Amino acid sequence: MRKLSAHYLYLGNGNILEKGVVTCDDDGRIVDIQDTNGSLKESANVEFYSGILIPGMVNTHCHLELSDTKGVIPQHTTLPDFIRHVISIERAPLENRVQRAKVFDRVMFNEGVSVVGDISNGSDSFDVKKESQIKYHTFVEALGSSESVAKAAFQNVKEVLCKAHTMGLSASIVPHAPYSVSSYLMEMIDQHCEDSVISIHNQESSSENELFLTGTGAMAKHLSEVIGLDMCRFNVIHKSSIHSYLDKIATSHPLLLVHNTFMRQDDIELVRSVRGWDRTFLALCPKSNLYIENQLPDLSLFLSQNIPLTIGTDSLASNTSLSMIEEMKVLQDNCDELSLNDIVEMATLNGAKALQLDHQYGSIEVGKSPGIVLLKDVDLKKCKLTANSRSERII
Repeated sequence: MRKLSAHYLYLGNGNILEKGVVTCDDDGRIVDIQDTNGSLKESANVEFYSGILIPGMVNTHCHLELSDTKGVIPQHTTLPDFIRHVISIERAPLENRVQRAKVFDRVMFNEGVSVVGDISNGSDSFDVKKESQIKYHTFVEALGSSESVAKAAFQNVKEVLCKAHTMGLSASIVPHAPYSVSSYLMEMIDQHCEDSVISIHNQESSSENELFLTGTGAMAKHLSEVIGLDMCRFNVIHKSSIHSYLDKIATSHPLLLVHNTFMRQDDIELVRSVRGWDRTFLALCPKSNLYIENQLPDLSLFLSQNIPLTIGTDSLASNTSLSMIEEMKVLQDNCDELSLNDIVEMATLNGAKALQLDHQYGSIEVGKSPGIVLLKDVDLKKCKLTANSRSERII
């Protein structure tokens, strides 16, 4: 048994205890939570930490298999050029890629990440995930922008999914993005498993919306010149990209929309009318957004609509680290309406709910085993992160 306390306990579910005590058994399962009302009596068997204790964090969008690409792609390329770089870069040998994935898996764990929603285009990272102390849900990503390749593309991702399941990994098939998945392929993904968690890169670039609005722009040029897509066959809908696919994903699927950098009010209303926000979540990857497009989503808009928000790091191809607390700092520094308690909830319970794992993770509650993390070097008077704030796993 371990009894832990700190200046504050942020439980992940919106509740805060001043100098509360959380007791965990030897397996990390929470067996008791004590509200001391801020009056913690000295006790030899209570470990007291300077800072804030929170549940283990949930990184809802990552690409562990790209861990060898740190610093390879220049910043501020915009999305079409970034994708071109990803396609063309020379990757390290498999052994090196696996070793880098192991390194950053361990870094995430030590910094307090308990759950990761991770994109995979193949099985390169599966051995790392199988041996990891982090709980991974793998999004096996399908790509195929023309109807002619849909069946072959889907067969490929089914084989990757089968390998994941054979290895005991939680996984589901998901579309990459509206511009890279044909209607037929989207239909096969939707019908494959009616209640699986689906994620999709959504409105990450202004050129993505321009593509669907007018059929022109940088993304249209990328699809034509790099992918070889016949743009005469592209379905221009004269609306933003989310209109092209949202009604093709059944409401039985929990849905995670990733990035949302150029999502606007009418897009939010579309989600509300088509499927509602109870089982729809937005994953924010602010450092990646700044790395690629040098722009952040409209955080104030999302908050005003009470949309459930989660946090992801994206990949090291588009980020300098896989640090959740660095993402949290960017959100805090760019949105005055966000309290630290709000940000912690985004980084913990909201993420666990999005991945359908909140029965075990995401909040400090009796019966759960979320992991316990210390936020260090926090401004405890203002309850804000500082430039020096760090996260460290305690349990």
